[in-house]
Amino acid sequence: MGIVSSDLSRVHVHSIYTPESSLGMAHRSYLSPDHKWVIVVEMSGGNFWNRCRLVPFDGSTRGTQIGPPDGVCTAAAWSPDGKWMYLNSNSGGAYHIWRQRFPDGRIEQVTSGPTEEEGIAVAPNGESIVTAVGMRHSSVWLHDSRGERRLTSEATAALADPRNGSPFSVDGRKLYYVVRRPPRVEAVGDRAVGELWELDLQSETTQPIIPGLLITEFSLSPDGRQIAFAALEENGIQSIWVAPLDRSSSPRRLQTSAAHPRFSADFIYYAKRTPDGSYAHRMRADGSGDQQIWREKILSLATSPDGRYLAVTLPIEKVGEWKLELVDWARKRVQPLRIDGIVYWSDDGRSLYVFAELGRENKSAPTYLMSIPPGRGVPALPRTGLSNLAQLVVSKNASVIPAHVVGAGRTPDTYVYVKETVQRDLYRIPLH
Repeated sequence: MGIVSSDLSRVHVHSIYTPESSLGMAHRSYLSPDHKWVIVVEMSGGNFWNRCRLVPFDGSTRGTQIGPPDGVCTAAAWSPDGKWMYLNSNSGGAYHIWRQRFPDGRIEQVTSGPTEEEGIAVAPNGESIVTAVGMRHSSVWLHDSRGERRLTSEATAALADPRNGSPFSVDGRKLYYVVRRPPRVEAVGDRAVGELWELDLQSETTQPIIPGLLITEFSLSPDGRQIAFAALEENGIQSIWVAPLDRSSSPRRLQTSAAHPRFSADFIYYAKRTPDGSYAHRMRADGSGDQQIWREKILSLATSPDGRYLAVTLPIEKVGEWKLELVDWARKRVQPLRIDGIVYWSDDGRSLYVFAELGRENKSAPTYLMSIPPGRGVPALPRTGLSNLAQLVVSKNASVIPAHVVGAGRTPDTYVYVKETVQRDLYRIPLH
């Protein structure tokens, strides 16, 4: 996703900035008062915010990153005279407003404190800014046959990406969740990043499992003894590690530039990133026997618990869109879904979870649970797939879960989800 400019007819188009990675996305742009420079808010591969970038409007160079080097940037603005660049950065673990002298001068922190700021509007006279100031609190909740209850007390508790298997232990007595820790790396929607913690559901005691590493997703081995996880490195690249849950030995890195690990009985399935894109791979738990298992370039991956089926998002590069498919990779059979959503399997292989693509605008959307007939790896679907998620409402083999993005439990009526509350008000902050 790149930044371009054009006239109102959209005939005279010229490129301003396009990320080097095929998975990179330039989302927002802020033109300087003299129309010669642009501040770009972008994401790196894996849907993680990056530092802001200053690029020339004529697109002659790729520009340079700006703002605090230890934070990511989600919004920006210019002073009316173009001498200052204002940035929303999470340097230090929380989002505050910073400013930097154009083009590469000193960096100053404008706001601080226990609250966070989101968005920046500079007054026309340059003497103040308006921003949304507030706090965000998230907690993990459990739904089971007894009802619903909150499980976590941390204000930044969340769930890792749900596509890699259940967050519950094999015996159902423990839950694994993420606690965001500074320096906080902000991910899109509900894709939390932080330390992995363990909660004993009976004693309600908690402890960090892999302290110090920023976990984005994980998968428990079928015997419940090991965990494969993707961790975010300092350079923004994800790597796949494996570790024993009893912490009898140190975690071992198996692959770099890789994501979406899923344990099966004999292999770990994952997405491996190469210079020209990502591909579905598998390897043994010790990292040996690595092989590519599907020929198509993919954007995301979920794997059935037996490793036979893949749910892959594939780019349609000519039109800049994507498609979702269920793949029996060994038999080379493909079932299109034709929906803008995410799917993943329950650990027993009897159900498929479906929900709308992650994003703040979809947090009230439900999750659909589709039953899978015995002996099959995918539910019964029309040959042409589903045209939209609304078809599942009347489907005989689907039920509705009134929560968006759920961690699958050991039974269909057991799952965990995140409740988040955000309280913000607009404030005017003087700059002098």
